[in-house]
Amino acid sequence: MQRVVALLAGLSLATVAAVAEEPPTTGAIRGRVTYGGKPPALPRNVGRRPGVVDESLVVEPKSRGVANVFVYLRKTPVGMPAAVGVVPREPVRVSLRGDRFEPHASLVRTGQPVLCVNADPRDHNVHVFPIKNPAVTCLLPPRANEQRFVYNVPEILPIQVKDDISAWMSAYWLILDHPYAAITDSKGSFEIKGLPPSRHSFRVWHERAGYLDKSLEVEVKAGETTDVGTRSFPPSEFE
Repeated sequence: MQRVVALLAGLSLATVAAVAEEPPTTGAIRGRVTYGGKPPALPRNVGRRPGVVDESLVVEPKSRGVANVFVYLRKTPVGMPAAVGVVPREPVRVSLRGDRFEPHASLVRTGQPVLCVNADPRDHNVHVFPIKNPAVTCLLPPRANEQRFVYNVPEILPIQVKDDISAWMSAYWLILDHPYAAITDSKGSFEIKGLPPSRHSFRVWHERAGYLDKSLEVEVKAGETTDVGTRSFPPSEFE
């Protein structure tokens, strides 16, 4: 009996070791997007609302990083792991608070709910301007009223979301049927993980500039993170 237990224990350890030593099957990319000039100041008191800023171009003064840049694959790549393709059940949450959309930029999977909540003490409106999906507009009365949206068709680029009541309020959603996308943070940095090894062509898009790069070619290798470096764009691209 003791020999059987010892044998089973040995087999279990061998199995764990085999799993632990299994080579990685995906890779990642990372990089930065920066503003190639003097960082512009954020226009304030937009719509005569104290403290409300224009978020259409947000540049961090020290690093010159450009926030809210979308970096993504246009189509689902060959070799995407099945587990990665599972649509998240948790909704993307967007709050209408302080006369702005929070967050300003969002990634959404096809079939994944987007939950918009009005946290302000006055009426707001959510008007979505898709390219391939049906256009939707709805009124959100004050205080915690919410509306759920679901999109089943991937979009070719980020779509605009506006508030027709407060015309300065806007946001952008990128709807994809895969998870291979990122939005730059306040320093312009981004990272995309879980990519199948291959040569991929990424799109780099910003609301003021449109396509900053329509074909960013990157060779992704299993078990490695490919640094695409810093991509700096002149002020003229954002005018």
